[in-house]
Amino acid sequence: MKNLVLTAGLCLLLIILGCEPEEGKVETIKGTSLTIDGKIGLAGLIALTEAHIQDIVRSMEALALSDEIKSGEWGRMKPMLRKFRDEKLYGVVLFGRPDGSYYTLERDLTDRNIRDRYYFQEAISGKVSVGDLILGKTTNKRLMVVAVPVKRDGSVIGVLGVGLHLDYLSNLLAEELEIPDNMMFYAITEDGNTAIHSDTKFLFEQPDEMRSETLSKAINEMLSQEEGEVSYVLSLIHI
Repeated sequence: MKNLVLTAGLCLLLIILGCEPEEGKVETIKGTSLTIDGKIGLAGLIALTEAHIQDIVRSMEALALSDEIKSGEWGRMKPMLRKFRDEKLYGVVLFGRPDGSYYTLERDLTDRNIRDRYYFQEAISGKVSVGDLILGKTTNKRLMVVAVPVKRDGSVIGVLGVGLHLDYLSNLLAEELEIPDNMMFYAITEDGNTAIHSDTKFLFEQPDEMRSETLSKAINEMLSQEEGEVSYVLSLIHI
């Protein structure tokens, strides 16, 4: 997939925009023209996002190796998963059984099924899945999912999944980056969904839903090439 900029495998096109850039040299970065400060901010955004994703993956892979999780017994694994959630402040932690039925900390065994979810299909086949964007079936929240297979004696016996609230991740990145008022950042998936945004009301929106014909055209152009420059108008500000 294009624009694979996160080593954990979350395929995002990351852009920081200076709405009122200060005078200075303009550097060309993927997708847009940025001031020097914007370039540094973009590098920081990528690094921080990668760090958070990698931390989730490492923690989950370690959990999946524990006797409690490998037992496949919800009663044994639940205390460990609750501690994991509380320490990391993740939105949803689940354990999926091979048939797609699953447990959450809030509801124990739910009456829903996740066998149609891409992340579940990937993990139950033995792969780590990172970056699936969903609207949670039990929470109705906008989530980015990381899922890892749980194996016992060489066979996959379940799926351990974490759903990270995208508004939480966006706000966390904004706080850590200390984004100034004259800048914003967002991340667009290959299919055009807004996965991360410094203004969380835009999460999950497609470019054509942002009331800017030029933005929609610019995003399509960015997603069709490896790098370059585009320009568009949003909220009457020329970007």
